[in-house]
Amino acid sequence: MRGLRPRVIACEGCRDRPDAEGWRCRGACCEAWRRGAAYWIGNARYALRDYQLAIDAQKKLISTYPDSLKTPDAFLNIASSQQELGDRKASQHTLEDLIAKFPQSDAAKKAKQRLAHIK
Repeated sequence: MRGLRPRVIACEGCRDRPDAEGWRCRGACCEAWRRGAAYWIGNARYALRDYQLAIDAQKKLISTYPDSLKTPDAFLNIASSQQELGDRKASQHTLEDLIAKFPQSDAAKKAKQRLAHIK
């Protein structure tokens, strides 16, 4: 059986290879990938019950890509993690912040439902 070796993945759009951190290409072809990866890292941390790391990952997405389509969902995920950590007030504040910043989003609709159950 062959030993496992890390696979280097090139960007599909520009065929650029990643640097040591895995982020070399700065073109539009990789931008969507980076945004999506940042979001799913937070989701994976939540699934692993690493709630603080999930919060940190989602906050990084929000600060790095504030205009991402995943930003409202990141707020919702932060609130879920805060709830799991037992910080009800922080969760409530995050849900209220989500509704104020992204009132038309699907995540805001879910946030309103959650707030109704919290209060």
